[in-house]
Amino acid sequence: MCEHAQIKAGVDMEKALSSIEFVKEYCGSRIYMKRDDKIPFSFGGNKVRIAGELFDDIRKGGYTAVISYGSASSNMNRAIADTAKLNNIKCYCIIKKEPGAAGTENERLVKLSGAEIIYCGGNDVKACVEAVIDSSVSEGYKPYYIYGDSTGKGNEAALMRASYKEYGEILASEREENIEFDAIVLTVGTDMTISGLAAAMSDSLAEGKTAHSCKLVGISAARSRESVMSHIGEDMMSFFGGDGQRIRVLPEIKDEYLCGGYGKYNEHIEAVIREAESKGIPLDPCYTGKSWWGMLSEIEKGGICGNILFIHTGGYPVYLDWKNTL
Repeated sequence: MCEHAQIKAGVDMEKALSSIEFVKEYCGSRIYMKRDDKIPFSFGGNKVRIAGELFDDIRKGGYTAVISYGSASSNMNRAIADTAKLNNIKCYCIIKKEPGAAGTENERLVKLSGAEIIYCGGNDVKACVEAVIDSSVSEGYKPYYIYGDSTGKGNEAALMRASYKEYGEILASEREENIEFDAIVLTVGTDMTISGLAAAMSDSLAEGKTAHSCKLVGISAARSRESVMSHIGEDMMSFFGGDGQRIRVLPEIKDEYLCGGYGKYNEHIEAVIREAESKGIPLDPCYTGKSWWGMLSEIEKGGICGNILFIHTGGYPVYLDWKNTL
């Protein structure tokens, strides 16, 4: 969350951002959770962090409107719409949704924010984005599309900055709590969060700030390992200005837990959601529940072990959608 938004919202961000909790011992490992879902704005999550970075760019560039894009379950659309409302900036949210599809909690929250919603069915996202940009300009706005150009390229650095900075919080927690994490695990959707973490870990290793080995593991929520790794490589090259020598850390991506694709889940995911729910931790079947199940499975198989940090990237409204289907 950006500094000016923090002041307007009147929240204790320092306390929220340092929230790392021990959850349980599992198969000889100790699992900790970084509770980004507790960030006290727009239901929290990593997308609130990203929105803060984007709105810093918007303010510096003198933009007067913001354009977001995502599925009907998109946490990004919700965070962008809420931050736009907080900062009194015109917001357009493009929602990829097929006619007749049921509404979602995030979609409802975007509507409540006052954002202008444009529904985009099919696969012609580029044309839809261009149409919204043109419409915004004709209405007298200077628009900022969060993903860069209409192909979704060009704004990787801004989207990665939030998690790049977040890695500093993790290192600070290690020092304060005298813990060394052997693995950091999180869900991978658009891959910007894990790319930013990998970039920060690369720089930290080069600068000698990280003395121990720590795996970075992403549980894919939607795409194959090959697709995710290709995007991560492109993201990091863009972030480092084409200097491939700076890339020293690449994540391990697990795609064995896709359950058929985005938004699909099975009884194992529902079981871990119910267990976490009993401990006061809301997980959702699209993102965090899927990655929590994947992490536990990897621990059982011996793929990761020791002190493990799971980053809870938020998604409470998606959790509510799951609850409403029961």
